[in-house]
Amino acid sequence: MPFPTTFHTVTPSGTGNDGLAYLTVYNIDHSPTELFFEFYDASTGYIHKLLPIVAEGVGLVFKYDTVIGSTTEPQLFFANNHFVQTIQLQKGWNWVSFNVAPSDMKIKDLLNNATKWEVGDGVEIDKADGSQYLITYKAVVPDFTKPTVVDYLWDCGDSIINFDPHLMYRFFSNSDKQAYVEGYYCPEDITVHKGWNRLGYISSLNLPIGNAMSLYAEMGSNGDIIKSQSEFAVLSVDAQGNRQWKGTLKGGFY
Repeated sequence: MPFPTTFHTVTPSGTGNDGLAYLTVYNIDHSPTELFFEFYDASTGYIHKLLPIVAEGVGLVFKYDTVIGSTTEPQLFFANNHFVQTIQLQKGWNWVSFNVAPSDMKIKDLLNNATKWEVGDGVEIDKADGSQYLITYKAVVPDFTKPTVVDYLWDCGDSIINFDPHLMYRFFSNSDKQAYVEGYYCPEDITVHKGWNRLGYISSLNLPIGNAMSLYAEMGSNGDIIKSQSEFAVLSVDAQGNRQWKGTLKGGFY
């Protein structure tokens, strides 16, 4: 077994809130490998992507038989507005929106092994012309002389993808699972056009429709409809100008 890299770390950084952690990292070989760290805040339910304080232009990597940091000079990490969103996928097709804005990155990096993807899982991607195409997770035998060696990968894995938090996407999952997508918090307005719109829900909280769509209700028109995967609600405006959402979509707005 290769010797480990040991880190003496402080995470997160902040006056009076420092946490000291001793981490031992093993690698399957001796090669330098970039390392990533995440921090779960139980008080908020957020998963923060931690950024190490390192020399400019140099990432934090696995180093063979090396100790990084000490109790007097620890390796520091800090959290900015870079988060990991947890998405609950159910077996079958799911409508999914994001409350983080993933940076443009390769499909294989965005839909990475933090999620236990299964062969046949898929996501519907929007094209520039407004149409969609489906990419799937596959098992591929790279060398037919070695049929027991299988690579698991996404279609067009090296292609650049950018999920837009203002939109919704369809995911197909072979089983109930949690998916993880990282990006930057996205507190932005969403423009609603006349006709049907695929709208993302960028709030990090699950709210009843009356709360989640209260500002929209003030500006919306009588007869406006909002539809989830299986429920709907219609905006009703009475003669006195009172506004109310009516329908089966009432609580647990996602």
